[in-house]
Amino acid sequence: MSIACPNCRQTMKINQPKPGRYTPQCPKCGRRLLIVVSEDSAAPPSVALFNGDVAGGRTPTAAAQAPQTDPNATADFASSPTANARAHGAFAETMAPAAPTAPAASPAAATIAPAARPAAHAGDDTTGFDMPAAPETSGQLSGTLGGYHLLKQLGKGGMGAVYLAKQVSLDRDVAVKVMRSDWARDPLFVARFTREAFAAAQLVHHHVVQIYDIGVEKQNNYFSMELVDGQSLSQLVEQQGKLDPEVAVGYVLQAARGLAFAHQQGMVHRDIKPDNLLINRHGIVKVADLGIVKVPGATGQADVASRPAAAGALTAVASGAVTMAGVAMGTPHYMAPEQARDAAGVDARADIYSLGCTLYMLLTGQPPFSGKTAIEVMTKHASEAVVPPDVVVKRVPKNLSEIILKMVAKEPTDRYANMNEVIQALEGFLGVDHGRPFSPREEHAAALEQAVAAFYAPPLARWRGKIAAAWFGGLALATVILAPFSPALAIGCLGAMLLTPLAHLIIS
Repeated sequence: MSIACPNCRQTMKINQPKPGRYTPQCPKCGRRLLIVVSEDSAAPPSVALFNGDVAGGRTPTAAAQAPQTDPNATADFASSPTANARAHGAFAETMAPAAPTAPAASPAAATIAPAARPAAHAGDDTTGFDMPAAPETSGQLSGTLGGYHLLKQLGKGGMGAVYLAKQVSLDRDVAVKVMRSDWARDPLFVARFTREAFAAAQLVHHHVVQIYDIGVEKQNNYFSMELVDGQSLSQLVEQQGKLDPEVAVGYVLQAARGLAFAHQQGMVHRDIKPDNLLINRHGIVKVADLGIVKVPGATGQADVASRPAAAGALTAVASGAVTMAGVAMGTPHYMAPEQARDAAGVDARADIYSLGCTLYMLLTGQPPFSGKTAIEVMTKHASEAVVPPDVVVKRVPKNLSEIILKMVAKEPTDRYANMNEVIQALEGFLGVDHGRPFSPREEHAAALEQAVAAFYAPPLARWRGKIAAAWFGGLALATVILAPFSPALAIGCLGAMLLTPLAHLIIS
């Protein structure tokens, strides 16, 4: 008897099962399946994707139902006319296969080893339903990988996880990104993972996260990179709320300089968003995560005819061509309209759009558009007008709102021509003119006046001059009295007396 995985259509041979419910894993895509065998031996088993505890009242996903997408996630979306014609609520474009549930690792394992599948899933296509489901595990790695000692997991994404690690040779803290072990068997995903490291390694700039090393050990693909001691801009907004205009522009201006350098090297990031802009404890912003970067010389085509349909566009774009025509890649809330139509044909102006959406979010606390599905958000980006940020938040200056609206124009030709023009516009808003000295604006003068008023407001303010005069006179008298008996103390009092007017002048 044979069954097919609803996710990847992998055919599996099964032994004669006993009646009941079983939740094995597909040996190809790793998705958990729910197989129900009825008492009627003539009836074939029903197969669906497992979606929770059936006994607890949650139902499995039907075989024909595709997984819903998270509009906040970075993903690849098929943008064919047929797909775009679907209703928003039924948006079900093929995403990357979900992470398989790995069996628990041996407690005695001190070094990193890829998670092994149950014996029945190791290499044959025969699934025995009388075996229990694989236990849940966090999948975190520990021990030593290459020349790095992994300390703890910092985050987890679609391609893998990022760990805080100690580089043994140089005794320094670094970040190590490790590819998911179940994808390491696919050379296309390995190519995409490797390309991210090589692309970032070419961008040696103080506003771009630096790559140190790349390697593979025990089937674990990894690369090490600069550890940013801080947080992302999205985390900063979560903690502090909407940022002041000058502060937000200062952060985005730093990111723009890093992106301008990348554009000069012919690269387009294609996934600029607050999550990918990291700020360290010194206030330096660094561009991170070049997982879907468009590199120079990409043809925009990929041979995907031999790939399973369930792998979808994500498998295709993992090839050396980076992406293929007719596929959208990026994060819907920050994705340019032309990138939603075809990520292969975008240029640096797509990053300008995404950076404008990022600045919009820092100022207002929300992206320009939102929706229940990714297709709904992308449709709004393509068709609906952006509400000016100065309308959403009154403290946003009108001239800054105009800069943002030009950055997020629907047509690339209506935006700034390149990132250097964006930098000039943002510097102009901050009053930075490299040809002239800094000139304070009206609000700067108002802030200074408020500080002066506050200095003289306390009741004791009028006594400051009298206290300074009394202190000066006392030290002069002490100098005269102590001079015959203790010249050293007299000299000390004389020095303090001479410093008193200077200290009073500085404080005032």
